[in-house]
Amino acid sequence: MIYIRGKNQDGKEYGDVLVVSEHIREKRNALLAASDWTQAADSPLSDEKKTEWATYRQELRDVTQSLTESSKVSDIEFPTPPA
Repeated sequence: MIYIRGKNQDGKEYGDVLVVSEHIREKRNALLAASDWTQAADSPLSDEKKTEWATYRQELRDVTQSLTESSKVSDIEFPTPPA
């Protein structure tokens, strides 16, 4: 597990590995779920747009790959969805 230090919405520091990891995973999973429709066979998107969305979705899956023990929650940058 990765230990990530950060601050909650109230500005209080925390470093609970499980809570932070779950938060990151929940946000990522919500973003993936919100974009599931882009990969459906009957999606109204062009093949080019589907590819852009597929790349975005892979970037979401990879969001935790660069984290280290000294990473902070504020270091996590989620990718921007295609326009």
